Amino acid sequence: MIHLEWDTRNALSFLEEISDISSINIASAFLELTGVGWIEKLVDKNNLTIDKVRLYLSDEFSRNKPSELLKRLSSIAQV
Repeated sequence: MIHLEWDTRNALSFLEEISDISSINIASAFLELTGVGWIEKLVDKNNLTIDKVRLYLSDEFSRNKPSELLKRLSSIAQV
């Protein structure tokens, strides 16, 4: 398992380079559209199915367009 903090540039570089991921588990208090885009890229790049992607979000995970985020996330992950 790899633990990354989203606020570091190293994490973003790592996510762009990593391949052959078999599953993704993410726990986050907050998530924005940019983060959803990164997750979508990882899912597409690694051909992951919904059952291989799990997201654990707080009740107040987003202040900006939470319904849009949930709609996008629900198409690629178990939320």
